[in-house]
Amino acid sequence: MLELTILMVEPDAAEAKDIKLSLESLGYKISEIVATGEDAINAVYRTNPDLILMDVDLKVPLDGVETAKMIDRSLNIPIIYLTENLEQIKSEMDNLTGQYTCLIKPITTIELDHCIEYVVFKYARETGLINDLANFKNIFDKTPLGIFHSTVDGKLLRVNTEYAKIFGYSSTEEIITDVNKSTVQDRLYIEPEIRKELIEEVVNDEEWHTYKNQYYHRDGNIIDVELTFRAIKNHNNKVLYLEGFINDISEKRKQKLF
Repeated sequence: MLELTILMVEPDAAEAKDIKLSLESLGYKISEIVATGEDAINAVYRTNPDLILMDVDLKVPLDGVETAKMIDRSLNIPIIYLTENLEQIKSEMDNLTGQYTCLIKPITTIELDHCIEYVVFKYARETGLINDLANFKNIFDKTPLGIFHSTVDGKLLRVNTEYAKIFGYSSTEEIITDVNKSTVQDRLYIEPEIRKELIEEVVNDEEWHTYKNQYYHRDGNIIDVELTFRAIKNHNNKVLYLEGFINDISEKRKQKLF
């Protein structure tokens, strides 16, 4: 679990309570909960959070995007935008600031956790903090989930150490080199055709999809993995790449069997 302090900007008291409970169940600290853009700006300077959860639909005069733009003028803090309307986020895409991602309400705890892990890693990589372990808190390798970016046709673009470890490789470079001699589906999937079916479902939207599947470990054994991923698209709705997380659930499945 990452050691993060999170500022919540959520005007709906009931939703704020639910999200707060989810964050606390994941072990994150809440620096403050505010309902307006003005209060968010003041809270950022007062509490210095590591991450901001920003509802897009704040009351005037500042909506979530305008609030984030004002914060970004002097501070560089990763943001997760929360919205009930994906089209609204798409229309504002050119105005979004800094390192961000979006979640569509209602939000599950696992979606929230995965999204936090991803956006903080993305922030650290793009700002160069990934090379400064003291400041970055070794975030990528502390993540207890395998993180990956891949192409639609099955080539690995980047993975973290946990991803390599789950499949029995000693380094990220080793697994990328080995898998990319062929493809993810041919090298890792027990049933390669399943990946095509999953891709066909995922590319229809930009939401997170979770599946349980079986893969080959490097030693030839079969492992059970929970896979959560989504398609990243450009403004023309073309898929740029896939991003996601994997979690080895082999031991949990064994325990259920006995």
